[in-house]
Amino acid sequence: MSSLANLSINFKSFCKINFSGGDMSSDCGLLLIGQFMKSMGITSFIQKNFGADAPKRGKHSDADILLQLLYQSMAGYSTDDAADHLAHDPVMKTLLHKTRLASQPTISRFRHRLGYVSQIELNDILAFLRRQAYKVQRPREVVFDVDTTILRTYGKQDGSEYIYHYGDVGYHPILCYDGNTGDLLKAELRDGSMYCGKGAAEFVRPLLEEYQRDYPGIRVLVRGDSGFAMPDLYECVEAFSNASYIIRLKANTVLQEHVQDAASALMREHAGKPGLPAPRYGEFLYAAGTWSRERRVVYKIELRRSEGAIELFPACTFIVTNRDDSPEKIFKVYPNRGNMENFIKESKNEFNFESMCSREKTVNENRLAVSAIAYGIFNIFRRLSLRGDWKKFRASEIRLRLLHIAGRYVSHSGERLFRLGSAYPYKVQFSLIHYQIDALGRILTG
Repeated sequence: MSSLANLSINFKSFCKINFSGGDMSSDCGLLLIGQFMKSMGITSFIQKNFGADAPKRGKHSDADILLQLLYQSMAGYSTDDAADHLAHDPVMKTLLHKTRLASQPTISRFRHRLGYVSQIELNDILAFLRRQAYKVQRPREVVFDVDTTILRTYGKQDGSEYIYHYGDVGYHPILCYDGNTGDLLKAELRDGSMYCGKGAAEFVRPLLEEYQRDYPGIRVLVRGDSGFAMPDLYECVEAFSNASYIIRLKANTVLQEHVQDAASALMREHAGKPGLPAPRYGEFLYAAGTWSRERRVVYKIELRRSEGAIELFPACTFIVTNRDDSPEKIFKVYPNRGNMENFIKESKNEFNFESMCSREKTVNENRLAVSAIAYGIFNIFRRLSLRGDWKKFRASEIRLRLLHIAGRYVSHSGERLFRLGSAYPYKVQFSLIHYQIDALGRILTG
């Protein structure tokens, strides 16, 4: 490596700077991600199943470019321009077995040639991730938390519309996370004009079929807010013996009439007494005009405080469900769907879900799918490889503690060695994670 004359630091005269430190990287912890992907079989699956029928263009196959984008995203380099800055990074070159990484123009051409077939292959990678994860930790129940969000756009982009709920212009994707683990199960980019619950049944049906076919014995709960109170979604879930749903209903006059007596009893109980009374729970059968039959509706009636004072009228919450649990238990399960807001926020802030920078919707669909896989790999790495409180850390904290580690690259007699900083404060945790990843590989191959 070329070096310059020493640069003096004026505020500390004894301190000098030069560029003769050799090949170094600030992302040596990314080698753990590479080991994890190999142990879980992710790298080989992508190389065999993504872009296998596409003609090879230049030095980089489509699978190579996809792996590069995944590593970049997990390390926090979410823009395509980052490829040029990382082109000669020794860690990235080692992970990808390249003498130079794909450049930004190469990545741009890659994104624009992806189409419908690529979306199928990317969804297959997401399915492979959960299949491997379940071999290590098979859950008893998976919660399909379904919700929508906005991915803002800034220009004339196909499918971009003004979304009244968010007061902004963009796409209106539908997402499904496992509410217990945070795993992203499916993501679909939709036009901004789409109502949140429209097409939800068609969205979750392939997942329900997959779980009934591939994971017998795992119970599935579909959970959503009132935007997903759609009769076709109820009927879709009811068709699967291993699935149930808990979906909030918007209050209307008919529902209010069913709980009028219970609400009046609560007010009489509270009259003249300080503090808040205990909530009232109950259930009844109900059929909206668009429903094919009556369904079980559970309710909760409660008095709440607003700005320090008790509200004059009780709040009534309604949930439609086909579960047999008590109303109290239903209302303990439903609020946990709020965790999905954190999953969506992390996906946007840390894995660049909002990068909808192409005019073509197909390009943006594939861009979202690549980001979804990066989030999916990272989340499975976090919950299967990390220990203790580290499992609760957001991606930014894990990158800071575990991935962005300074190290020097040394090559001798065909062996590559990365010398990490002696002052790195998490050596013990790093070693334990390394051993845990090795154990995962033995579980999957044994």
